[in-house]
Amino acid sequence: MKYTQNLNMKIPEGGDPIDIVDITENFETLDIEINKKANTSGGDISDTTIKTVDAIATEFPVPSAGESSKTFLGKIRKFIQDFIAIKDTLLTLSKLVNNGQTTASGFALDARYGKTLADQITKLNTDLKYFSQNRILIGNSENIIVQCTRRGHVVDIVFKGSKPISFPAGGFAFFTLAEQFRPSDYKYINAYGFNMLIQIAPNGEVLTYQESVDKIIHGQCSYTVE
Repeated sequence: MKYTQNLNMKIPEGGDPIDIVDITENFETLDIEINKKANTSGGDISDTTIKTVDAIATEFPVPSAGESSKTFLGKIRKFIQDFIAIKDTLLTLSKLVNNGQTTASGFALDARYGKTLADQITKLNTDLKYFSQNRILIGNSENIIVQCTRRGHVVDIVFKGSKPISFPAGGFAFFTLAEQFRPSDYKYINAYGFNMLIQIAPNGEVLTYQESVDKIIHGQCSYTVE
């Protein structure tokens, strides 16, 4: 009596008698083993060994229906290899930051930070509304004109006389600054052409305590405001 190599089924030899029991056992073994094999309606392939897979050159290949197992699995292997090669360059959720302080490379701004930037731009535009120049006729004389310009938190003041003027000592108020130009503490302007100190008070009043007779007044200064 011989036995098959894989399923160990009985094969009569020479003068061996034909035993119906042996034949029945052989068919039962075949039925059991065939039922284990994969087919179109199911089957278990968990222990199936794939000896070879196709070498695929296409980048990120996509398996298709109707392909052989070795082609199908070859494409899956190539797809995984391609992904591993680029995974460190991908922008993931862990690499999104919601602040304007990160300086490390490889990170990107979260979309939520767009609202923060939009609010800052809105505030900046609000601050810029005082950028236009304002021309003011000074005090009790129309012979001096002042130009006040604000750029964000910086105020520039330039003034000059249009013809010789005179005013007494003891406190002469040139003009009063609008609220958006007023400093938080006292500032001073040096008039050109002669030594005259002009004071800018926190309430916006611009004045001098020195006398000037028949002289053209001109000067400028810059300072910051809140």
